[in-house]
Amino acid sequence: MELIYTPQQIAGYKGYYHSVRIGNWSEELELQESRLKDFLYRKEHGELALHKAERKLQQHLGPVELSKTEDGRVRFDSVALLFNHRTESVVATDLNDRTKAVEEAYSTTTSWYGEPCARNAVTIKKYDSSDDDLVLGIPESEKDVLHYGQKFHIVASSQLRPEADGDLFLRTQAATPLVSSKYSHFQEVSFVHIAHGSKPRWETVWEVVAADAEQRVEMEGMPVSVETPVLIKHCATGAYLSSDFIAYK
Repeated sequence: MELIYTPQQIAGYKGYYHSVRIGNWSEELELQESRLKDFLYRKEHGELALHKAERKLQQHLGPVELSKTEDGRVRFDSVALLFNHRTESVVATDLNDRTKAVEEAYSTTTSWYGEPCARNAVTIKKYDSSDDDLVLGIPESEKDVLHYGQKFHIVASSQLRPEADGDLFLRTQAATPLVSSKYSHFQEVSFVHIAHGSKPRWETVWEVVAADAEQRVEMEGMPVSVETPVLIKHCATGAYLSSDFIAYK
């Protein structure tokens, strides 16, 4: 059967529909019905872009309760937000933005959204080493308190991936031509997956340093207050955790 098309259709014009019986109207009708069936199927099974966006928002923006402290000190296993005073934003991650690393890792940025939720709440975990307690002279009564110069981990909220077989640890690596932030081109910061029972790598270890350079030596071994601005230093590279005014796309 010879297919008859109008000059407009040959030129790519899509204004004609199967109802006017011009061109290959039977094929157009089948295509419309196929698209409708596909839409209804994806709608029924929650596969529409709208449904995916809703699930992402529910997963990432689920409310999280922060830990409370009576004496104003930061304690291990407490849930907190990491606030950057320069950009007035908090550290956050996105499970839909995986890095190019071989291991499972997700890009980390800062967000103006400051309500405690799954994507921005973190847990302060103690580094598995007793050397800091001895070197810094931390008393037994303060073993659960974070001190200046003491090593620790920053772990994403377990609510972000409740069924995962591990945790997401904040890490960074020295910038190279192959590994760097895709926007600032400085060191890439990401949350990397560490399976339960596995020892976290050195690249996931951080320490708190006093913001005032003249007080850093005398502040070592002192408890960290939740109200005092501090610097978070990466133990492996010596770089400080920072944020800048760069649009994240």
